[in-house]
Amino acid sequence: RASLSLTIVIMGLLGVALALATGEVYRQQTLDNHRVAMAELLRLKTDDLLRELEAKSRDLALAIQSEPGFQRAFAARDMTALSRLMDNQFHQYFETANVIKIEKLRAFDINFSFVAESTEGSQLLGDGKVLCPALIQQARTRQGPARLQTISDLCPVADRLYHAVIVPIGGLRPKGYLQIFTDPTHSLAGTEKALGMPVKITLASGRVIYKSEAWFPPQAMERTLVAEYPLQTPASGKVMTLGVMEDIQALHEKLSMTRYMVMMVAG
Repeated sequence: RASLSLTIVIMGLLGVALALATGEVYRQQTLDNHRVAMAELLRLKTDDLLRELEAKSRDLALAIQSEPGFQRAFAARDMTALSRLMDNQFHQYFETANVIKIEKLRAFDINFSFVAESTEGSQLLGDGKVLCPALIQQARTRQGPARLQTISDLCPVADRLYHAVIVPIGGLRPKGYLQIFTDPTHSLAGTEKALGMPVKITLASGRVIYKSEAWFPPQAMERTLVAEYPLQTPASGKVMTLGVMEDIQALHEKLSMTRYMVMMVAG
């Protein structure tokens, strides 16, 4: 009788332990599946925002080309006039209406030789030095109708990250190209409003360049679930990581309550 009672007790304890272990496995799977769903939403929204930023940069390039005297100044390679016309964009609609954050504007001839640049904007992008060489090389080697297309990429420069767009000058018969540099953080910060979750943006170096005010402090991270999406370029690899956070305290409480109920039944 004693051995039978001991066996029953041991089997009961094993049953409770199994219920506890199974509950923890299901809890972890639930959180992992939710994290994957958050990361996918972040990826989709990030791609949408970057495409939107490219479209706005293209509109800015077309607006510059429509400025009175731009085509004449470009044909004459008048650097002073071109710089003045590009500087004007820092005080017009795209910048003043907070549509995009312009960092630099540059003009090239049809062979991608430097012609002129704006004097306003980031000093890191000045002095006519070669920037985003992989993007320039990609644009230079295109043939036929491909040379009419707009191309863009993320471009790291001195521990800063820029979004660069190359747009042809001259319509169907390109005479040169405009390169638009903008701050991608300004656009990607909109992920917070779109997804309804706090956002953190970290460069590949580990430097945080944007963090929502609602981002939880380190001591409260145990009640949150964080999903990340790395942004990569063919030339530089991972250049930025976006993270979103969700408060899962209510989910934790529901899972804990379910676990306790299962343990009570098992007991």
